[in-house]
Amino acid sequence: MIIQEQELERLIRCPLMTPTGPSKAETCAYALALWVLRQSFEDKLLGKPTEILHTIRGKMLELWEGDKLEAGALSRTAAFRLFNLVMDYEVVHLEQPYNLILRGYTIQGRYSLLRSRKGDRLPHVLMLYTHEPDLRHDLTLPPDVATMARYVHVYTNAAHKDAQVLHYPVFKGKPWLNKGLDVSLATLYLESMLRVVALRPEYPVMGSHCVKCETKPCLEVFDGR
Repeated sequence: MIIQEQELERLIRCPLMTPTGPSKAETCAYALALWVLRQSFEDKLLGKPTEILHTIRGKMLELWEGDKLEAGALSRTAAFRLFNLVMDYEVVHLEQPYNLILRGYTIQGRYSLLRSRKGDRLPHVLMLYTHEPDLRHDLTLPPDVATMARYVHVYTNAAHKDAQVLHYPVFKGKPWLNKGLDVSLATLYLESMLRVVALRPEYPVMGSHCVKCETKPCLEVFDGR
């Protein structure tokens, strides 16, 4: 059984969920971040800081679909954040696919690997966001599928025993780190998720994610009788 990390996360959240596509902000933030990382990796971010920031802002306006005034307001923050990202971290490898094999199941996804330029120069698996999740303001954010899968992969397949996970919002919010995960427990969590999904369950799970469900098939249960 092969499953994408995003699909696994969706099915665990609610097997009936039919998610909407990514927003224009998500699409732009992701593409812009990957572009900046590539420019840094290829040593193409040249010039004074003000010139580099101007270049990044221009790229965001190019990538943004929709109101350019809205993009202009966000581009200053995004450029500053991504400029700081490549100043603080060097790119070990650009985003590339991975396969995490667990007891006959395979989780697939993609991630970039960075290395801090200061201190112990530790490797960091990159997780990108548009905004810092609201849950971060209330309590410790629970581990998600992508974080655990990418970490277990880089720990076991790339032999980076000292790796950390860098969560980086492009538009708003503070970055945060997972400085270490219990690999055995994370593997157990993932294996349990995969076994549940392999059973092809069909039942609704209600929660805040319902607003992002496009067709809301669970409502068919109210047949009017």
